[in-house]
Amino acid sequence: MNKIGFLLMITFLMISEYSSGEQDVNPLEEVVVSATRIGIPKKHLTQSINTVEDNEIKEQQVTDLQEILRDVPGVSVTQTGSRGGTTSLFVRGGNADHNLVLVDGVRVNQAGGSFDWSQIPTDNIERIEVLKGPQSALYGSDAMASVVHIITKKGRGPVQTNVSYGAGNYGTFEEKISVSGGVQEGGFSLAASRVDTDGILELNNRFKETAFSGGFDQKLFDRFNLVLTARYIDSYFEFPTESAGDRLQAALDPHQYNKRRRLVLSSALDSSIFSWWDHKLTLGLQDEDRLSVDPRDTGVDTADVHTNSDEIRPSVDYQWSFRLPALGPLEALLTTGFAWEKELFEQTSRRTTTSTTITQIDQSRNNHAYFFQNQWNYNDILFVIPGMRIEQNETYGTEINPHISAGFILPATQTKIRGSYAEGIKEPSFLQNFGSATILPNPDLRPERVKSWEVGIDQYLSRDVMEINVTYFFNQYNDLIAFISSAEPFRNIQEAESSGVESSLKVAPSLWKNYETSLVLSYTYLETKALDDGGVGGTLFTPGEPLLRRPKHRGAVTFNLSHERFNLNLNTTFQGESIDRDFSKSPAVRVRLPSYAKTDLALTYVIAKKIPELKIFTKIENLFGVDYEEVYGFSTAGIKFLSGIGAKF
Repeated sequence: MNKIGFLLMITFLMISEYSSGEQDVNPLEEVVVSATRIGIPKKHLTQSINTVEDNEIKEQQVTDLQEILRDVPGVSVTQTGSRGGTTSLFVRGGNADHNLVLVDGVRVNQAGGSFDWSQIPTDNIERIEVLKGPQSALYGSDAMASVVHIITKKGRGPVQTNVSYGAGNYGTFEEKISVSGGVQEGGFSLAASRVDTDGILELNNRFKETAFSGGFDQKLFDRFNLVLTARYIDSYFEFPTESAGDRLQAALDPHQYNKRRRLVLSSALDSSIFSWWDHKLTLGLQDEDRLSVDPRDTGVDTADVHTNSDEIRPSVDYQWSFRLPALGPLEALLTTGFAWEKELFEQTSRRTTTSTTITQIDQSRNNHAYFFQNQWNYNDILFVIPGMRIEQNETYGTEINPHISAGFILPATQTKIRGSYAEGIKEPSFLQNFGSATILPNPDLRPERVKSWEVGIDQYLSRDVMEINVTYFFNQYNDLIAFISSAEPFRNIQEAESSGVESSLKVAPSLWKNYETSLVLSYTYLETKALDDGGVGGTLFTPGEPLLRRPKHRGAVTFNLSHERFNLNLNTTFQGESIDRDFSKSPAVRVRLPSYAKTDLALTYVIAKKIPELKIFTKIENLFGVDYEEVYGFSTAGIKFLSGIGAKF
């Protein structure tokens, strides 16, 4: 706590030094949606949120979404080896299944919160909003550590087509095409992409992905607006590794692979019947089909295993907002609504040794919710936002999750001081509730819980320095679900805590005439601790010890230089030492993952500005060939490059 207090004091003094004297303050007027479910100016926010814009994705030439999230303060990303390997997101020390993921307002997590970030391309994305801390008061289950909202582009302006082709080492090829356009009343955006790579391992490591996405929006009459979006992703990944990783396995598997198809549909209708009364109805569908195949190979496998899983989640979300009569400088906006979701899960698994065993699961559950929120704004300097959500789930019953946050802007310096308290939950997974052939069910499981608070400072500054953000957070996790043994069901028996400081600095200095430059720095200090293992024992959850794969120190530096024809982007991420487990031993012992720093370079040059506009590009990842591990025992790529040509017409 002393270290954290010292960091906050130093940062506040730095802010005060920059803020002293006469200045021409120009706060960012960016509007975000996820924090309150309706558009709100960023300077009115009362909690920590980061946004990633489409121009940042283009500047860094990022194809896989998880790569751009590595720069977000408070976020840690781990991938099991090569491209396509299972990728997890840990936010503020929470578990990988503590993050709610939305695509245009539609939930895309598996039931119980799990989400694999390895197969989400960046096509047709306008921005990504990362809202940190428990958000169950607005979004319900799974939003224990964060909400990550992916928002599709809206087409505007003359019809424009972009195509690109790139090739690189590891047998990598990438092709992309997009078409968009529109007028003030509406527009469209369409995109398609294809990725092929042989992977970083010599045996059975190919990854292939085809993606389609589209958006359409249209103003209907004077007070209605319709938005339709769709995303479809079809991927195939070969992996020769088990839990121990390629560096620790005696023999690699030559034929193991999985296939995944994901479809996300969103239909949203906005209306303003009166100037003081807004409505929004969102209909959504998430359909994810997964096939895992592991043929029996001599010396590697003892059985032939095929598992096919299909999870479908239709949903309805309706909210309305009332602008209450102003009382002098005091304004209030009341938002309320309800949500319904049905989770359907089917799984068929076939295991063959000397005989064949087939197990099937066919389960479903319903969830209803009602939410309330009130936004108070006093003279654009004081903001108070209380809210709550009543969740009625078919398996765990009724849960109430509160939230309150507040912010105050010091008029003299435009320094915003903010704080919040929130509670969150995560529902059990289908496996935990309903079991399998080898796992006993526990229909009486309670949801996992978190109680959290944060305090922060935001400073908008003039001229060169644009924005400084610092946040201290503390999370208390209870009723965490633990696996006991194959002879006992899962139980709510574990506790943990996390705390830390996340900070960022955005600078846009004018270094040279006719050049635009920007510098973004982020740093996160994180402490995690397991408090109670519930008597299970083992090395996964050890009381008094840090949680796995949560580095104490993590940060990023991104520098961008652009000219009329030229763009250079240099990005370095660094990660401190963390704890993992060695699964080649039984029991799996705790090991240390060394710290590392990885640098990526992206260059773009426009060689012809006439129609069609032509450009060449190159991306070099791991520029200095650093040998590192994100998950113990799994190799990562050395120097990786991709070069190509693109056209716009």
